[in-house]
Amino acid sequence: MLDLIANTEIEKAIYKLLNPLICDKGLVIVKIKFQSAKKSKLLVFLDKIDGKITVDECADISLEINSLLDIENIILDPF
Repeated sequence: MLDLIANTEIEKAIYKLLNPLICDKGLVIVKIKFQSAKKSKLLVFLDKIDGKITVDECADISLEINSLLDIENIILDPF
């Protein structure tokens, strides 16, 4: 199942780090996509277990994801 959500080793490491946080919020990670390039990009696709995820929830979780990834230093370059 994890291979469907995260393909590369860095995506799998991000999944393992974020999954407890995401689950605690009643959300589920659908897909993680990390694109390493001149300007790296991290995409985390989420869904809500019960209902629809709101824009405000997306904004809040985005800030928490950024903070957690900054602390854990999994992605070394800016993203």
